[in-house]
Amino acid sequence: MRHDARKLLEDARGACAEVEQFVVGHTQDSFVKEIAVQRSVERSLEIIGEALRRLRDLDDDMGDRIPNLSRIIGLRNILAHGYDVLDYEIIWQIATNEVPDLRLSLQQLIVSGR
Repeated sequence: MRHDARKLLEDARGACAEVEQFVVGHTQDSFVKEIAVQRSVERSLEIIGEALRRLRDLDDDMGDRIPNLSRIIGLRNILAHGYDVLDYEIIWQIATNEVPDLRLSLQQLIVSGR
């Protein structure tokens, strides 16, 4: 695996871990009410999407191994450009249900080195 690809995977994995840490101790209701936590999660989701977009541009084969890559990149674009259409209940679901699985997938790619 190229050094650049590994760095992008590690950046995305680290941002996944941040999302998981930010939501600890919160419920969906408390998340929807706490702007600082929302913004923290949003920023980490943007980093995930941007790192994986760059990875896809760098290595198509590696990008093909990441589940839901186009949705992840699309979410990054919505977060960056569509702040006025965000649904924090959906962001909560992504943060609590999808990000942990993504982190594990990224970890497997890093460990396998392929």
